[in-house]
Amino acid sequence: MEPAISHRKPARGRRAREGQYLPEELRKIFRLTDSGILALSIIAVVQFLSLGSPLDFPLNVSLYGFAICIPVAGAQAFMLGLEEERDPIRDSLGKWGHIALAAPAVLSFYTGTLYSATTAGTGS
Repeated sequence: MEPAISHRKPARGRRAREGQYLPEELRKIFRLTDSGILALSIIAVVQFLSLGSPLDFPLNVSLYGFAICIPVAGAQAFMLGLEEERDPIRDSLGKWGHIALAAPAVLSFYTGTLYSATTAGTGS
């Protein structure tokens, strides 16, 4: 049985030797994670800004965490989409570039989530 034909060019050069191409399974995980984090962060920022009154410290930290997460997750989602469309720049960031973009997005999202959870039952 013949293997399935891939539209992807074979790996060459330094990245091929070091194995820095982003595997397709990891690409799917990043795409799903970035989409979810981006959507939830936008909803959280809109909800916090609709409160109107000055926010206490935990909600303020949470707002900043979600606000930092939006451009970072958006940049990674944009790069994943761009790499899917255009073959010459396929895997331009490489595996570690995407991991370096995912880490601050997830960290700031969790910071926002944890700080907003600390004030959930206080009536703020």
